[in-house]
Amino acid sequence: MNNLSQVLAGVLIFGLLTNCNNIVEKSYTIEAINDTLIFEYPNPEPVHVVTKSFTASKTVQEESISIASKNLHNISVTIENTGFGVIKDPYIFNSEEYDYRSLPAFVSKIVEGETTSYRKFMRVSEWFTYHYDKFGLYPSDNYEWDDYAGNAPRLINQYGGSLCGEAAQCACALLYHVPPKGSMYGHKVQLDGHQTAEVWYDGSWHQFDNSPEIRWVYFEEDNKTIVPTWADLKKDGGNLIKRIKPLTGWDIWWAVKNAPTNNYGIVKEVGTQWKFRYDLKPAEKVTMLFDMNGRTDLKSRDYSHHRKYLEDEGKDFRNPCDYASAIFTYKPDFTTALHKQFILKENNIKWTNKGIVPADNSKLSSIIIPVKSTWDFVGANIKASFLSSGNIYFAVTDSIGDTAYSDNLKWNLLKENTVFEDDSIGIEGRMAYWLKFEFRGKGSGLKSAVISSEVQMSKYTMPGLKFGENNIKFTAADMNNSSVKVTYKYDNQSKYDYYEPATENYGRHIYYRVGGNHIKHWTKPLFYINIKNNPGGTLPIKVEIYKVTGNDFGKRVRLLKDEEMPFGTYFWYWDGKDDAGNKLPSGMYAYKVT
Repeated sequence: MNNLSQVLAGVLIFGLLTNCNNIVEKSYTIEAINDTLIFEYPNPEPVHVVTKSFTASKTVQEESISIASKNLHNISVTIENTGFGVIKDPYIFNSEEYDYRSLPAFVSKIVEGETTSYRKFMRVSEWFTYHYDKFGLYPSDNYEWDDYAGNAPRLINQYGGSLCGEAAQCACALLYHVPPKGSMYGHKVQLDGHQTAEVWYDGSWHQFDNSPEIRWVYFEEDNKTIVPTWADLKKDGGNLIKRIKPLTGWDIWWAVKNAPTNNYGIVKEVGTQWKFRYDLKPAEKVTMLFDMNGRTDLKSRDYSHHRKYLEDEGKDFRNPCDYASAIFTYKPDFTTALHKQFILKENNIKWTNKGIVPADNSKLSSIIIPVKSTWDFVGANIKASFLSSGNIYFAVTDSIGDTAYSDNLKWNLLKENTVFEDDSIGIEGRMAYWLKFEFRGKGSGLKSAVISSEVQMSKYTMPGLKFGENNIKFTAADMNNSSVKVTYKYDNQSKYDYYEPATENYGRHIYYRVGGNHIKHWTKPLFYINIKNNPGGTLPIKVEIYKVTGNDFGKRVRLLKDEEMPFGTYFWYWDGKDDAGNKLPSGMYAYKVT
């Protein structure tokens, strides 16, 4: 018999041995879908799904994916370990190469190429203005541990926020890491019912406001110099604040005129600085769904205040529409000893080519598998292929932030086709849980399992594709002779996403959602309600560009849009030119959408 015949015969015999057993497939769920409005008013069904994949076996590998569609909606991106070694710290960069795992690296990329403190500050302020509203869950005033509200990595990678104080604190944490470190830092400032911030650089303070619905830097009458402090703006009598109303439609003199203008001290590092790094075991993958899957972390964050308001108003909750879910799926095959190293404890176990079976049929057999994440879990689905029968238990620690195993953990029995939900002992909001697979007697055992654990994260933690040439860089600290498969899935004919490509390396894009504004958190749910109830609906939209710095403060320089526009998400491109087609000088400009 040649080698090929031996392999085929081995597969056939293995199959016969397996099929002789009565394999029992069981499924379990921990934590149900808790944001039902996501399914009542879901994201639109994709029109044309496209899949693009590449494989990598090196610690650094670059790929290029070209997207010609202007109607692009990202669905998912998956990193899958297809080899036999543990892949350490896998990560994907997009063309911008923002590293959301590290604040110093992240901020360095934002200010890359800038040489003055003023320009560095404005770049961080601009980035915050452009991105932070997309992280806007509400409320964020109650946290169970470790000051989530002020923790910049946590806000950027997982939770976000829409309150003024946490936005100011988060921005100040970014400014603290502007290179060279220590050259710039900020503090929060208390106004009358509103919190803003001030940044220190070049020997003096400079005020700014980056709360989700405001975002402004106020200049002196010369339109070149930033007003030093909020106390100075208060002394001014409101003139410098009120003059932006024609540009924006609002002013915050009400919050400044009676303000104490007290500060809360320098913001450096707040809370535990999570690294948001993970490893992938063999037969493990992580899939990020760019539209949240329906389970949110209601344990470590307290949504009760806003939920009660919405219930009183007869409304429901769907602000997680700007978030993603990531599902870590581990599929250990116990017919091989490859996965033995990932078992925390085993009791009365023998490894065979049929699976793990009792070493002594008269005694109970079990294995314990740890499940940990740098994000907080929102739920899990578990499957098991028992050789005859068996049970699965899960356990958690008393503290939601504790990831250390103890023999004193309380085990909770999972029941098939029944969702386990118990706020006091569930996995929601926790960073670790443990599974125990248990079986007993002759013919019993465990062939394989599927452990799918879901977390809530920002959709920017793993970048999606954009219109044009996407330069993708896969990196890992160590491949351990393994390999990965990276897969993007997207809709390139979306009816509700439109991108206007830049025509030159000048100007800026404006992100806006027609039919439910992404900037104002209380209007976000309207977008999904509108596209379900009135999918062909339109709104009259006017987009105007105003001059803020330099000469002609407050002058409208461009009418960018003035038309009926369908509901949808837009990236409008402004080419940096005025209505006559002249290139405008560099500076600060405001856009106003009516």
